[in-house]
Amino acid sequence: MTTEFDLFADRCRDAIPAKYPGGEKNQASPLLESELTYISQRGWHHAVVAVEELTKSLRGRGNPSRLIGSGCSSVINYLLSLSDVNPVKYRVHWQRFWVTASQQVPTFQLSTAGSEHAGSDVPVHVHLHTMTQVEAAAWKYHARFLASHYRDHDVYRSFCGKTTDAIFGFESEDSREIARQIQPQRLRDLATITALTEISTTHQDIVDGYLQNSTRRREVESTRRRLLPRGPILFQEQVMSALRKNSGILWEDTYRFVQTAARGNTDSVIRQATINAMSVRGFSETKALEVTEELEAASSYSVCFAHHLANAITSYRSAYLDLHRSDRHADLLPLQSAEAGKA
Repeated sequence: MTTEFDLFADRCRDAIPAKYPGGEKNQASPLLESELTYISQRGWHHAVVAVEELTKSLRGRGNPSRLIGSGCSSVINYLLSLSDVNPVKYRVHWQRFWVTASQQVPTFQLSTAGSEHAGSDVPVHVHLHTMTQVEAAAWKYHARFLASHYRDHDVYRSFCGKTTDAIFGFESEDSREIARQIQPQRLRDLATITALTEISTTHQDIVDGYLQNSTRRREVESTRRRLLPRGPILFQEQVMSALRKNSGILWEDTYRFVQTAARGNTDSVIRQATINAMSVRGFSETKALEVTEELEAASSYSVCFAHHLANAITSYRSAYLDLHRSDRHADLLPLQSAEAGKA
């Protein structure tokens, strides 16, 4: 007998060819199946359907709406066009979203220009954010952006200009100064800039360290494997992946490690379990403690990569609009390659 979940899962699978027309589909399929299994065991697919229906309703009334936050790490959310972030391309783990609430549905962060029109039917697991005008204008043309549009070097150079007031997320002088030092050339660089801008309010030393080339190239190695990511750790996903890689603890425990360490009080049970697991894998007690302490330190300031990547995509689109439109309020966007493709 076909269940509601079966129909939901089939819709996700059917979306793979359109979202992953190339070789990425071979990576997307197993990731999707593991994510479907996880939410099926918890009966959480109804939450996704509710968010999808709300988003369609808002968009149908002309209100731009997109997921932000850790929900952008989900393969399912990408396949259902709730998120712009491609988890396969950017190696974002769907676990970052779903393991945040082991006993209840995690919160979907929905940015929309029509929050006042959402009505009283907003699910309890959805938190609405009001879109800025620049953000809404960039989203308006999201469907017309092709992969080739994200390789425009003139657009990336515009982030280093004297004024970026019309670029989403780059309105402050701090973000402009960091952009000038990093010289962005890809979306991941833009995500790094917005992350550093957020971190700078409380951890300027981390930002200064990252911007020094010698520090950015630093690698922590062991005789068997690299224990930690290259350079300073900026993102929570890096901490979680390093914990999984070196200790094998559950994804849920990696998230608890990050969240409790961020509050300055790492869960003692998970901390000891992490050290013990590393020891079982052949690490000396000293090395296991060293890695754990460095990951604790990183957890105190690290931010969500999926969220910053989603904003980086919107930032790029708004920069493209600002650079290529003489009239910012024009209804048509001159995406020549898109038009040529249609022709």
